Amino acid sequence: MLPKRIFITGTGTDVGKTVISAALALGLLRRGIKVTYWKPVQAGQPEDAEMVRRICGTTLKIHPKGFTYEMS
Repeated sequence: MLPKRIFITGTGTDVGKTVISAALALGLLRRGIKVTYWKPVQAGQPEDAEMVRRICGTTLKIHPKGFTYEMS
């Protein structure tokens, strides 16, 4: 039995959080499981939700991000 929610976390940029999130979402979608994606905090560009959408397709529901921070 799968949990209702999976929370991916990691410290730092470019450690693979988005890639793992997209891989999990795609695998679940291919098994016919309803999936939603939410990144509560976005820092910098490009936006991670855009990459997840390209990988998973339009059947994935993506919630709007909560906060955006510009990288300096």
